[in-house]
Amino acid sequence: MSRRLESESVKALLQAALAWLNPPPPPRTEHWVDGKPLTVGGATRDPDAHAGRGAGMLAKGYKLHAIWAATGSLEGWDVEPLNVSEPKVAARLVTVLEGPGYLLGDHLFDWRVLYNLAGSRGLQLVVNPERHGSPTPGRRRQSPYRVIGLKLAHAPLGRAMLHRRYGIDRLFGQLGNSAGGLGPLPNWVRRIHRVRRWVQAKLIWFCFRRYLKNHHLRC
Repeated sequence: MSRRLESESVKALLQAALAWLNPPPPPRTEHWVDGKPLTVGGATRDPDAHAGRGAGMLAKGYKLHAIWAATGSLEGWDVEPLNVSEPKVAARLVTVLEGPGYLLGDHLFDWRVLYNLAGSRGLQLVVNPERHGSPTPGRRRQSPYRVIGLKLAHAPLGRAMLHRRYGIDRLFGQLGNSAGGLGPLPNWVRRIHRVRRWVQAKLIWFCFRRYLKNHHLRC
């Protein structure tokens, strides 16, 4: 089974299953981007697990990066070591999105490159400015998407969207608390290729359970 999981045909099948369970959202949808740490013990010998920012503290392990639509569809995901920057992973994931719409994140995603990439896909990036006060464009020449995004973040429309963005925390919470969900990494799930396969299986199971619930079906 382990050898088959690494075959291209099985990988394509798993990707197709996840895509089928997450239909594309309608136009002008809000898209939420965030990460969920997957930590391991500090004494691990896993060479792929690195130290980085966990849930409010330094930790060691990996991180699930995801973009969820406000409709509940999982649009993009990846797993990287904990020291990989969230905005850089988001820049890869945003290429699967199509506008028009809004991409909403916390203050960590206040990055000019991400503003421009989102804008090229027809999306306006809006980040939560509350953690560090009120960010301003500054004296340097800024991306026009960032200028608009900062204005939106302080407008009633932007604040309402950013408040709804906390829905991704609820989705991550449901993912971790549901039966068979994404709990702590087992001791045998080490090396990044195994972590990605394990996370993918948990995402498929979680999305399948949501599909059954939304269609009033049972396992």
